[in-house]
Amino acid sequence: MKKNVLKCAFACLVIVVLFQIGIGNAQADMMFDFELFSTGVDDNCDVLTEGTTDTHWTIAASPGGAANAIVQTPFAGWLGHQTNSRWIGSTTNGSDFVTPGTYDYEMNFDLTGFVPESAVITGNFLSDDSAEIFVNDMTTSISGGGFVSLTAFTLNSGNSTFNAGINTLRFRVNNAAVGDNPSGLQVEFTAATAIPEPSSFALFGVLGLGIFKRRR
Repeated sequence: MKKNVLKCAFACLVIVVLFQIGIGNAQADMMFDFELFSTGVDDNCDVLTEGTTDTHWTIAASPGGAANAIVQTPFAGWLGHQTNSRWIGSTTNGSDFVTPGTYDYEMNFDLTGFVPESAVITGNFLSDDSAEIFVNDMTTSISGGGFVSLTAFTLNSGNSTFNAGINTLRFRVNNAAVGDNPSGLQVEFTAATAIPEPSSFALFGVLGLGIFKRRR
């Protein structure tokens, strides 16, 4: 009888694991275990119209101070909007000239319920001019970019220190020209995976064991 109870508890645990995996695969046709928002999208990850404020991203610091991130009409020299993301910046028109200097674009994401060290985030970005990626105020040593072709990136425990809870992703864009000139950022995530905390499985396992015991 004890063996049967343990088998039932294990089966319950397997069901929970498969359920978690199913949730992780639900966003679009890509794998997202936790919530991330590409630039220029709404709460449902549908792209926003130009001139709309992006509520998931902010310009936390710039030569003119903190500002809203606004979905831009791309500058003529930029690679355009991508399928699941949009250019954002401090002005509606990407052709507007803005002050040279650094612009910190930030977005928060939550790893509550996941093993932080297991998180992996992949995507592509465009920036005018170059950009450097930070996670929780620490550089990932990923930099470069440009505005005519996509730059792929991967964030994991090898280059990022993730927190068990709220994390801050920052793209530090350097508008490097001598005089005022266009600047902006576009980020499109392709996947975000992480392993659920063992304590979550343990809880479901104990609950399942209790259920089967009551049915004896």
